[in-house]
Amino acid sequence: MPKNSVARIDPKTNKVLDTISVGKKPCSGLAIGFGSLWVPNCGDQTLSRIDLKSGKLTATFPVGIGDSEGGLAVGAESVWMMTDKKGTLARIDPADNKVVAEIYVARGSYTVAFGEGSVWVTSTEENLVSRIDPNTNLVVESIPVGRAPRFLAVGEGSVWTLNQTEGTVSRIDPKTNKVIATIEVGVPGSGGDIATG
Repeated sequence: MPKNSVARIDPKTNKVLDTISVGKKPCSGLAIGFGSLWVPNCGDQTLSRIDLKSGKLTATFPVGIGDSEGGLAVGAESVWMMTDKKGTLARIDPADNKVVAEIYVARGSYTVAFGEGSVWVTSTEENLVSRIDPNTNLVVESIPVGRAPRFLAVGEGSVWTLNQTEGTVSRIDPKTNKVIATIEVGVPGSGGDIATG
């Protein structure tokens, strides 16, 4: 596969149908929404947009990337991603690929998820999850979790964080904004991911 590209795979044949060039050094997760695949690029601090039907690149624009090990989310008619290590969350309007709001959350925030009507962001430096109301673009809650939460997922009526230092998972009840369980999974260290379903 060529550098600085993503592959499109046919699930029926398990073969690569096409490779699509994007920005330099794609990183930090992928997201699907608004008929597009969204690809952050760490090498040139851009976000690429690929049309899902045609498989063609439709835009690459500058936004900044918070970290190579992070993620972005789609929800509330927007794309959400961290754009620096200082805690700047960008809200991008898919109608014109422009940043329409910047929300300041805790330093060292890298991973973003959407669900339960909110945007959720983990901070590995502050050991917490920020909850953002997309109607106001305001942080409405800061929730302490385990040490160095990097990855998170929203599903099964909860928000889940993978805490890298401890090798635990914190489960947050979005109705109360409280941790209702800490699960020992025994996988401390960098990397990893978490999903629900």
